[in-house]
Amino acid sequence: MIKNPRLSSFRPHFYANMGQPHPAVVLAASRRLPQSAKRRARTPYLTHFYHGMYDLEMPQTRKAALRRTIPSFDSAGTMTDLEHLKGPDPNVVYDLVPTFSKVPLDLIREALFPVRTRKANSGAPPLYPGPIKSFMAEPPLAVIPKEMEVIQHDWALTFTSTHYLAIYTQNRFDELDRTRNAPRISWSYRWRRLVEIYPIKAVVLALWCNYLPPIPPSRPIPKISRVQEPDEERDLPLLWGVTLPVLPLSLPYPEVFLPMYELFHTSDYLRFHKDISGIEFMKPPPNANWSFSRKTVQHAANIANVCRDRSVIYEYRQKIWATYQNALKLGVSEPKFWEMVRMTWEGNFKAITLMDKKRNMEIEQKKDCRDMFWITQDLPSSPVGFICHMVHLPEHPPARVKPVAPCSASGSGSQLVGVDDMEL
Repeated sequence: MIKNPRLSSFRPHFYANMGQPHPAVVLAASRRLPQSAKRRARTPYLTHFYHGMYDLEMPQTRKAALRRTIPSFDSAGTMTDLEHLKGPDPNVVYDLVPTFSKVPLDLIREALFPVRTRKANSGAPPLYPGPIKSFMAEPPLAVIPKEMEVIQHDWALTFTSTHYLAIYTQNRFDELDRTRNAPRISWSYRWRRLVEIYPIKAVVLALWCNYLPPIPPSRPIPKISRVQEPDEERDLPLLWGVTLPVLPLSLPYPEVFLPMYELFHTSDYLRFHKDISGIEFMKPPPNANWSFSRKTVQHAANIANVCRDRSVIYEYRQKIWATYQNALKLGVSEPKFWEMVRMTWEGNFKAITLMDKKRNMEIEQKKDCRDMFWITQDLPSSPVGFICHMVHLPEHPPARVKPVAPCSASGSGSQLVGVDDMEL
């Protein structure tokens, strides 16, 4: 005998009519949530390490390139800067480097990065020459750990980093396009969030940024990791391993952090401008006494003369916007940094305006040339006819007629003049 499903204990339609889910469905969903959480915890993050080479592009692991939606901005608008901040906390810098205690931050910047204040033939070497390209490390196989080991050559022990910087994005969706996920990479038959690892000097970030997470203490002690094969000079280079703490940092756009990271080390604003705008500012460098509007117009003119494709300008406009968002998240309070970002942002929009004006002028010139072409087609071939045409005279002047005596009253009519009687 077939049991009537309406009389059974499992009646999903009854709960559906009441607007409530069935208890069995609720129980299955409640079990599914912790299971998925455990599965995500066991699944490692995919990390990338660039061996400290800040000038290299991020390797593309997907078969198709990620499509970035270009933001549609009607006008440049105004950027909210953080110049009102007093600057980084000196106590954070003193805790990281106790030898800098009671030293003003401006003097520390000049000692660490003398590129900004270095004069010709001063010979002042920087204490931190910038990102070292000899670091190697293994990416973490699980979630971001608290410590990681870095392996470097023996000649780079003087510039040993103090921390690992793990940059990732907490946003599930892209801020510019809510329909697209944040940058992810295919790994283990699924897409995982991208995490980038950089060996850094924590004092460099502390001198530039106000909004940083708590920086863990670091005491790097090098240990011999392994011995490489002899080189051409029959020397045995040693590889030293140093265990460093990891500093996690979330940014809206981790893919554009490298230009800012280089600027923090070198204070080279001209190269920073070239990285985020795609064009050199001008040669020679601009005068410091120039006004902001003059620099912006010069930058827009350079872009309009070099770039022929609008998509390139739109691409760099998005890069400038991403750099601006990262600077807000880090709390950069350097006035010169914000001046450079605003100048690049407004110059990008003015370049589009200049390109439109230039295009309209070219269209008008082509139209004038086309009209001139049709005018020249109607011109006579003889030189005399051309001159007469330019002065609006007929090519053959009218014939002069001899004066003729008036007809007599007894005549039969007016006298006709023949061709033989004309004077040419």
